[in-house]
Amino acid sequence: MSATVAPASSRVPGRTGKKATFANVLASEWTKLLTVRSTFWTLLAGAVVVVGFSALWALAFTSSYDQLSASDRASLAPTSPMQIAFYFGEVIFGVLGVLVITAEYSTGMIRTALTAMPRRARYLGAKAAVLGLVVLVVGVVVSFASFFVSQLILAGKDLDGSLGDPGVLRSVIGGGVWLALIAVMALGIGTLLRHTAGSVVTVFVVLFVLGIVGGFLPGRWGDTVNKLLPSNAGGAILSPQGGGAARPLGGARPVRALHARRAGGRAGAVREAGRVRARAPRGSLAPWRAGLGLLALATVSVSFAIQLPVLDPVSFFSYWTTLSNLAGGVALLAGSVPGLRHRRWVDWLRGAAALYLAITGVVYALLLGGGVGSLSGWVEHRIMPVAVPLDWLLFSAGHRLATRRTMLSWLAFPIGYLAYTLFHGAVTSWYPYPFFDAAHRGYAVVTGYTIAIAGTAVAVAALLLLWSGLRRRASRLLRPARAVTWVRETP
Repeated sequence: MSATVAPASSRVPGRTGKKATFANVLASEWTKLLTVRSTFWTLLAGAVVVVGFSALWALAFTSSYDQLSASDRASLAPTSPMQIAFYFGEVIFGVLGVLVITAEYSTGMIRTALTAMPRRARYLGAKAAVLGLVVLVVGVVVSFASFFVSQLILAGKDLDGSLGDPGVLRSVIGGGVWLALIAVMALGIGTLLRHTAGSVVTVFVVLFVLGIVGGFLPGRWGDTVNKLLPSNAGGAILSPQGGGAARPLGGARPVRALHARRAGGRAGAVREAGRVRARAPRGSLAPWRAGLGLLALATVSVSFAIQLPVLDPVSFFSYWTTLSNLAGGVALLAGSVPGLRHRRWVDWLRGAAALYLAITGVVYALLLGGGVGSLSGWVEHRIMPVAVPLDWLLFSAGHRLATRRTMLSWLAFPIGYLAYTLFHGAVTSWYPYPFFDAAHRGYAVVTGYTIAIAGTAVAVAALLLLWSGLRRRASRLLRPARAVTWVRETP
């Protein structure tokens, strides 16, 4: 006789076997969002930028109020400083929305999540609900703080208002709603692209670049595009009058997870193939990066406030110096956050900013005379073009960046800028730099300058990537050999 063996139960002890509900997914997403350090640091950075820029713009309005025309004074509202500050801070909350989903794709956690909840609509709905709720609460607090801080400064010129004024309370609460909508929109972009760097760049283009392009499109084209831009929807929400895009000061529209572990660990750990960690920056480096990043962003913002009465926003943001310093400031801030500085997309952004600011320094020294006459000129043309490339050389990428693909992605922005400058100049007869002025110098001379600058950009990009590769190889060669444990076989 043979004994009958009962089949082993496939149910895990202690498990009920029930399916995951929407409430379970909400609780899981809540835990994931609040336990990742990048959430706190990103929300803190967004709050500091929005409140700080509100105070900065309120100070700019009060200092230049006597020089404004009557129409500009009439268009100035109590919420105008925070209205402009939100254009700068919205990108940071958009980055949070991207990281919430792309971090799971980069770490492989998305497979575990979709195994527990195969219904993607419910899973994404829960993620969007938790993200939107957190950003809504933080955004409303930030919006009220920005309003009260800016009113204290505007009171010096009797320009302040109160929450009881028509439309003001709706605008202040709407600021938090707008930030939540930006985060959810960025979550959707990250879900479609599944790549952190590509999603962050797309969010930046949607919120900033499209606003610049829509600003100079003529006639009905411009009106149609402006109606569809998310930045203009935010302007309508933040405007006490409501309706239409935000156009303070004479109608000129202002332009706007998992932490990577350090190399090492227990003996016998398997090293990730194709990736070698560079030495992490010392703790004292983070404050310097954060300080330089805030200095760059504050310098660009102050320059914009000073030149706003004589230079429209489209022209101001058509300068390569402005754009490269914005990129450098964002890259330094991202490199100073403990939860972000080891990410692959931060390495990519730091390298791109080093390239763009190196171009700024070389072109300014060789083609524009190299003289500086103001503090902002020193920061934008001397300090940042040296500090950001030096930061890359001393603490280059901890991730392996594919040479050809990285170089092409870095050079895509300068190529797009060149095309935009020539097209914009042909339409408006205004060029940001004299060596691009085809009307006076001729296309042959402009072509020569373009080839020279493009060759410099390619050479600098190649050198930055080559240096990063050499540092990784040196780190691999100098790494101590892994200890080998001998085990005696027993008979």
